[in-house]
Amino acid sequence: MKSKLFIRDSVFLQSFRIVKSNPGISGMIVLFDLMFLVSFLTMQKLSGYSALAIVPYVNINPLLLLLVLSSIYYLIVLFVYSIFKFSVLGFIKSLFAKSRSSFSEFWKFYMLNLTIALIFLAVMLVLDYILANLKPDFAPYVFIVMAVPYALILYAAVNISQSLFFHGNPLVASLKKGFAITFTEMKRYRETVLVMIISAAALWIIFLGIGYLIQVFTSASYTLYLNSYSVFGEALKWAISLVFYFLIFINRISFYKITQDNP
Repeated sequence: MKSKLFIRDSVFLQSFRIVKSNPGISGMIVLFDLMFLVSFLTMQKLSGYSALAIVPYVNINPLLLLLVLSSIYYLIVLFVYSIFKFSVLGFIKSLFAKSRSSFSEFWKFYMLNLTIALIFLAVMLVLDYILANLKPDFAPYVFIVMAVPYALILYAAVNISQSLFFHGNPLVASLKKGFAITFTEMKRYRETVLVMIISAAALWIIFLGIGYLIQVFTSASYTLYLNSYSVFGEALKWAISLVFYFLIFINRISFYKITQDNP
């Protein structure tokens, strides 16, 4: 009985019900996410063409040029990401209360994202240094042990800090509170992370089982086996993408709700 009550009152299901009861706003969030995806893919293509056009005509150290071009590219990507995330959080805010969209705080939001990016870049460089000095036999296992917590902490810190900012906290306060909650108040957001982990484990078990069945039923024909696995691989890619987009979609609202209840 308690477990049923816990599931029914979970932040994830509360957020899902909010999404379900506001199809118009939810549709706009999906639209902006698709627009960001298209923008990101377009930027990738343009950056490749730009690099080919610039490199032959610039007479500086190749490593320095790479650093400059990479920095410009990531600053532009972060800028575009910030525009779309700022808009999406505006839509999420309107799910809880009437609000007017305004970009007056956008540059502070961009600086918030840039600061978080620089912090986690510094941590990543330290982890890379540790991996580079390990024996090759141990490096892959240590990488997994470090990469999973790193990704989860980054995911939580970004969403919590951004949500706090949209609740009216100043830039520095959003950062301090965001990291404080991430490291010292895991109970507040553990459900959002657990949903991701459980879903990943469930998908892995399901597709492992399907892969085994394909192997059993197509063992008589190698051609059929290859064709089946090709279709299975494509279906797997789409299924993982859709499931995790759905989870990320709901979790953004969950993070906003969590920080709203106790900003």
